[in-house]
Amino acid sequence: MDEPLEAPEMSVAEIEGRLSAQRRVLQWLLVHAAKDEAVDDLLDCLNESWPPADSQEDPGAVPANGFAVFTAAVEETRLLLEPLKQSRKSAEDMRSTGSAMQQDQ
Repeated sequence: MDEPLEAPEMSVAEIEGRLSAQRRVLQWLLVHAAKDEAVDDLLDCLNESWPPADSQEDPGAVPANGFAVFTAAVEETRLLLEPLKQSRKSAEDMRSTGSAMQQDQ
């Protein structure tokens, strides 16, 4: 088990396809399986700023691969959380509309 796992050779299209499939599964799980408290904790955790430390006075002044990875991770996180945020907003809108209708009656 000490040996590193070797990734199979994949084309860019295969990698993108696999990532898209994983994104869809994660989005579905987040929207349908997560409890409200867990979702709040997840959103808090993922919304924290976590740029890579590069020990520079002006981080990002010199482009580096670490920042490319960081930027890609931020974008992927946004893509994963967007459907969850939309679902929660719709649920809140429905609750507020329902309570408004009950008050009108």
